[in-house]
Amino acid sequence: MRDTFNPFVPKGVLQDSDGHLSEKSAHILRLLGSGLSDEEIIASDPAIKREHIVLAAREALVLNSSARTQQERIKRIVQRHPRAYEKWTHDEELRVAELYKLGKTLREIAASVQRQPSAVKNRLDRLGLFT
Repeated sequence: MRDTFNPFVPKGVLQDSDGHLSEKSAHILRLLGSGLSDEEIIASDPAIKREHIVLAAREALVLNSSARTQQERIKRIVQRHPRAYEKWTHDEELRVAELYKLGKTLREIAASVQRQPSAVKNRLDRLGLFT
């Protein structure tokens, strides 16, 4: 049966669990990057098969695509919420607490501090105020 390209390389095949190249894939890609052909890589290490080289390439492509998608997602969020992902200031925390105590909604508070409603909720949780 011919192996078809699957952009979602299952974790545990080669990719490690924290979203980085597995050691095996990194090793294979370093060898390729040094100019060795796949035949030379296979001849130099009996533990490496052609399918491992293919999986290493797929893994790198998936991780590259995933990183781009994440960067694009963050860019869209920052366009809607200019202070998203920035460090919270003490004054912002005071303002969020004050607005919450005044009965403002998470969306209203978020708009006021230019952050995501989920970030406001999390900050209120940290401040022990969200109920």
